[in-house]
Amino acid sequence: MSTFFLTAKHDMHIAHGNDIKKGDKFEVYVGKPFINSANIFNNPESRASIIRQLSNRDIDLVANRKEYFLSGGHFQVEERRNVIGNHF
Repeated sequence: MSTFFLTAKHDMHIAHGNDIKKGDKFEVYVGKPFINSANIFNNPESRASIIRQLSNRDIDLVANRKEYFLSGGHFQVEERRNVIGNHF
């Protein structure tokens, strides 16, 4: 269960007036164990979770038939380090 940063590698046209620009960064949470930056797009449940989170930001990949944008060719994936510690 991790949080990931998805960074667009290039400009992507979703729909009229709704584009993803190169360098746009999205923070997404995937509540599945054993998901990492190498397999995040391969799991159907994690893909569905990412699609829902992006649609909450007015980026509707399903309605515009752009689900294929969810791949390592279009997004750079970084796992956010979960840091819990005491700051003394």
